[in-house]
Amino acid sequence: MWELAPACIQAGFPRPHPHRLCSLRPELVEAFVENRYLRFMQSAAVKFVQQKVDSKMAADSKMAAGKGAEVEEDVEGVNLRIVKEACQEVHSLSDSKFQIQFNLDAYSPGVRFPPSDFPALRAQRRLFRDAAQFVITHQIPALVSDLTCPSSASLPLDGASLLLLLHQRGVNARYLGDVLKQMGMVGGTDLGVGGTGDKVGGTSGRGHAAY
Repeated sequence: MWELAPACIQAGFPRPHPHRLCSLRPELVEAFVENRYLRFMQSAAVKFVQQKVDSKMAADSKMAAGKGAEVEEDVEGVNLRIVKEACQEVHSLSDSKFQIQFNLDAYSPGVRFPPSDFPALRAQRRLFRDAAQFVITHQIPALVSDLTCPSSASLPLDGASLLLLLHQRGVNARYLGDVLKQMGMVGGTDLGVGGTGDKVGGTSGRGHAAY
């Protein structure tokens, strides 16, 4: 069993399901990759700045030309190490560049992989798990923030607009109960949206399994 984020454990995950769940929505994949890229760039930038400071201090302490050339050579190696560390922090599939890709066969029960592909397969499956946790730790909280903000212009007026808002965040309708819980509402209670009389919340069972 992989390690879950505290927010996922608090939300009651992992949960057993009697059927295969939906694939990750394209909106979620786009948001996830963008988030990981920003983290990669920020991490690399911080490490590069620190490396320059350390390199300058080392160069100032070595006045001889030969030793100075040696410092420059070490800096190039440090730069490669910084990129590698930043890649590892975001679970990039490559150690030398940012690479986030999803293998659609990673969890296919009918697809067999040779032993030589097992290390890459573990990394690819980890990305799927990271993206699934990203729904709970980032997308749903952001959605709840929009829904609970009095000045928000994106408040849904009916069930259809609420579903559209969920999908724009890459959140499937099966997470509606989790959205309501994070809004401080009792699970299973219908939520009246707008003045149209539409109700959502009590229909988040099998009827929404395809969304």
